[in-house]
Amino acid sequence: MRSKDAGEEAGPPSAAGGELQTWLEKIAATVPGVICSFRLRPDGAISMPFATAALDAIYGLSPEQVQDDATPILSRMHPGDAGYVSETIAASARNMSEWRAEFRVCHPQRGELWVEGHSMPQREQDGSILWLGFVRDVTERKRMEAALRDSERLYRAIGELIDYGVWVCAANGRNLYASDSFLRLVGLSQESCADFGWFSVLHPDDVAPTLAAWMECVRTGATWDIEYRVRGVDGQWHHVLARGVPVRNDKGEITYWAGINLDIGRLKQVEQSLRDSEADLRRAQTVAQTGSWRLDIRRNELHWSDENHRIFGVPKGVPLTYETFLSIIHPDDRAFVDASWRAAMRGEPYDIEHRLIVDGEIRWVRERVELEFDGAGALMAGFGSTQDITARKEAEAALLRLNDTLEEKVAERTFEAEARAQAVLESERFTRATIDALSSSLCVLDAQGCIVTVNRAWREFARSNGGEPATVGEGASYLAVCEAAARSGCGMGARVAEAIRSAIAGWREDFSMEYECNSPDQRRWFALSLTCFCGAGPLRMVVVHKDITERMLAAEEQAESAKRLKRLAAHLESVREEQNARIAREVHDELGGTLTMLKLGLATAVDDLAPAMPLHGRLEQLLGQVDAALKTVKRISAGLRPAMLDALGLIATVKWYAADFSRMTGIGTEVLAPDTVRLSRLIETAVFRIIQEALTNVAKHARASRVAIVMGQHNGSLAVEVCDDGVGLADSDRNKNDSFGLIGMLERAQYLNGSLSIVGRPGEGTCLILRVPLDERLDDERSSDGDRADRG
Repeated sequence: MRSKDAGEEAGPPSAAGGELQTWLEKIAATVPGVICSFRLRPDGAISMPFATAALDAIYGLSPEQVQDDATPILSRMHPGDAGYVSETIAASARNMSEWRAEFRVCHPQRGELWVEGHSMPQREQDGSILWLGFVRDVTERKRMEAALRDSERLYRAIGELIDYGVWVCAANGRNLYASDSFLRLVGLSQESCADFGWFSVLHPDDVAPTLAAWMECVRTGATWDIEYRVRGVDGQWHHVLARGVPVRNDKGEITYWAGINLDIGRLKQVEQSLRDSEADLRRAQTVAQTGSWRLDIRRNELHWSDENHRIFGVPKGVPLTYETFLSIIHPDDRAFVDASWRAAMRGEPYDIEHRLIVDGEIRWVRERVELEFDGAGALMAGFGSTQDITARKEAEAALLRLNDTLEEKVAERTFEAEARAQAVLESERFTRATIDALSSSLCVLDAQGCIVTVNRAWREFARSNGGEPATVGEGASYLAVCEAAARSGCGMGARVAEAIRSAIAGWREDFSMEYECNSPDQRRWFALSLTCFCGAGPLRMVVVHKDITERMLAAEEQAESAKRLKRLAAHLESVREEQNARIAREVHDELGGTLTMLKLGLATAVDDLAPAMPLHGRLEQLLGQVDAALKTVKRISAGLRPAMLDALGLIATVKWYAADFSRMTGIGTEVLAPDTVRLSRLIETAVFRIIQEALTNVAKHARASRVAIVMGQHNGSLAVEVCDDGVGLADSDRNKNDSFGLIGMLERAQYLNGSLSIVGRPGEGTCLILRVPLDERLDDERSSDGDRADRG
């Protein structure tokens, strides 16, 4: 909590000032609401030089945020109350009268709140008006008042909309007739309700006592008046008040019983609601520190609410009279209060403030009263309220002392105002020099879209684009220039004109775009931004054109570099595939042929030797090792480049590889594909490698039991799906930096202008979906690029 006028430089407080600040902070902590001052300057600027820390609880703002500029307070006003508050402030300033208002504010965390403000204005030497007072939260009081009004309307509606049923019974108590309203309520017909059938819908706990009471009433002829519960067709138990009287003949004999059933369910709810309302009222009085009382003047009996007992410090249960009340009042105020009460009984208003002595401490209270009269106009009682205003009184005393301190600074303010005026002139010169030093082209527009000021870079920018100072300088309409460009077909001009009109209408506060503006010998790009000034005052918009040519050229170069790197990666992949194929052929043809000849020679030698000879067993082992080596050669050759891919195509190779995968891993693998599909070598190789990597990932990570591979052509594209029933793929696994298998598959798909998506959830398996366009021209071009790269 601090007090400082706009522009005042805070200096080190004196010892006395520090003690006063500490004292005021302690007082403010006990005061409900905000102690504050509010200044309205002659130019319309508003500020809140002083406010306690409780400002945050009501407006969601700190005292520092509104000390020099109180417009943030206005932004918290409820739209429906902003005009009303402005009118009350204007009326108080015009008449120099007390300002009082109740209005709503929109707190950013607490939502909509009701607040009450009280303050007194005073005129300062510079023509400003300063209000000193307080604002407090009265949301609970408003809610209590609304609840009371709602409760009143509820009780009136209950009285007007009670449903009832009429019934007639014979002299012996058997039911003869029940009205349709009751029958609809319980779902019975006249026949099922007749005699004692209506007992079937009674609550089990009510059957025996109700029957006993009814038969006793029939026996004695007493009036029937009882409550019980019946089961409605909605399955709920409804409270019913049954009332009936005997119908007698001329001899006094009972011939019938006639009565009504009143549905008192709502009455039961209302009774509970009243009990809740009384509890809410007690809580509301505690929160508002406002109690209520009633003095029976004829009996001299005084009744207090719980909050009144707390305020006066008198325990509940103590007999209270008017004299008891006077004994608690401060001795210096006792005669005043007594005289005010006697004047009130003569018809004068009773709205007073006085002190109490409670446990040796002084408390301030405010009391109001309304008198009650009997039918003859004689005074019966007084009903009133007591509000604890101790905190407010202490705050007012603090504000008075603070006001004395503020008056001492009035002379200083005059000198400081002159110094600030000189500072404003210096600030304007500094601002002009600053914007001229900016490298970006800048202009400021007013609320009509006309140029208020431009900087040096703007003028140079206009000249370089063939603009005339008269059309794009101070005083010219920049909005008209943009609209003229829009009419000539310039899309940029249309967008900028629309942004300016939206800002003038208050629909937007900023706008930005990038555009290309080429001169005969140079390509150039610019970034345009439009920003509205913040705060109160006339509308001002800043338009900036920033040269971004260097960045855009760098971005183009980066994109071209990325394309070159992509082509290089594809070339390296093609070279690697060719190298794998060459190595596979050499391993298969050279090493495989050599091992085959070695096997034939060993087999011949074994056949020539007798089985009993010692070398026969050794040669058999060597034959087994040669067979294993041939299998290894075949596996390595197929892993490097399956010869089947070049000989029989993609479909046959995938089926062979899937069968081999199932045999090696034990995972059931199913392939659903057409017999043949015509693809380029480039696409066949890439698709096979993606399927191969997908099955490798399944074997390593999926813990699956089955895999399905589905391939087909649709709308000029090859579609491939590899789905497993494994543990699924989490987002964290998909986004790992070292997921090189996934990265490789994505790169292959992108190079083919295709798409690759992986869908999976933990515990639900994973599905890889690949789509590759079958563009033969693209295949031929890329194949040609690969051939040229090989020759290069």
